[in-house]
Amino acid sequence: MSRKAVESGLIGNRRAAAFLDRTLERGTVAHGLLFLGPAGVGKRTALGFFLAALLGRTWAPADGLAAFHAYPDFTLIARERDEKTEKLHKNISIEQVRALRERLQMGSFLSGWKVAVVDGAEYLSPGAANALLKTLEEPTPKTLLVLVADARVGIPDTVLSRLQLIRFGLAPRQDIRQALLDRGIARPDADALAGRAAGRPGIALSLSVDVETREEDDARYAQAVAALDAPLHERLAAFQKALPERAGAVDQAQAAKGVLAAIGTALADALSLSLGEPGRVRLPDFSGAIGRYAARRGPGAIAALLEDTDRAAADLDANINPKLVLDHIAFVL
Repeated sequence: MSRKAVESGLIGNRRAAAFLDRTLERGTVAHGLLFLGPAGVGKRTALGFFLAALLGRTWAPADGLAAFHAYPDFTLIARERDEKTEKLHKNISIEQVRALRERLQMGSFLSGWKVAVVDGAEYLSPGAANALLKTLEEPTPKTLLVLVADARVGIPDTVLSRLQLIRFGLAPRQDIRQALLDRGIARPDADALAGRAAGRPGIALSLSVDVETREEDDARYAQAVAALDAPLHERLAAFQKALPERAGAVDQAQAAKGVLAAIGTALADALSLSLGEPGRVRLPDFSGAIGRYAARRGPGAIAALLEDTDRAAADLDANINPKLVLDHIAFVL
């Protein structure tokens, strides 16, 4: 087993990766883990390399976590799709968790680790979370339960308190740029993509190979930049349109976080331009519009707005109504 089985495959998040590698080396794997952090920062990639080392398998990020189904003592649950509409269900159901518990209570086919992963644990229904709690309270030897979540919202404190938290944050821009260069991306494109990713290596990698993802990203940032100078009523309408109708609280919060992330990136560029540091700009295609906004507001006001967006993201994590959070940002912009 490589002493850096996780760290060698991850972009950024060296502290989390080093901790996971130490637990593998020392044989101190907890029975319950929570991989927590924003979408695109490498949680599932880290988990894949961690499980590969633990189970003695080979794995690559392109394989996805579902590749571990080839290991007979592995179970993966996530939100299922409706057979008629093909849309994802709002929650992970209690029936899914009960089936997972039954698998874990069985003997190991290989007399080794039994592993279960709940992908998207923030979508656990209340009943499913309670059923999962029983599994965490009654661990069996060599059984590992891993929850993967973009946010804590939706995961009860009673479940959180029984898990070892592995927190993943945004990756340094230079780490993402170097990873893109290592993959053969030309330097100008690597610089631009690393900026666009805003600390999320998964986003950078997707943008580098997927034209549709790139177009969606362009549209998202164009809307964010337009919102900076839009009249208040247009800004309010645009932000509310970004919240999916008839969606659950978790999906609403995630959509609101996407809006805040785009606004935050545009504001960070505005601050860089107002301070005379164009080399730090992440969205060069929008520098004209952002520069005009920066000249009008000034660095002090922009820095305060960046703090507002950070607080707004924290409010979403604290389960504050996403509409109210975005309304506040619309007013202060």
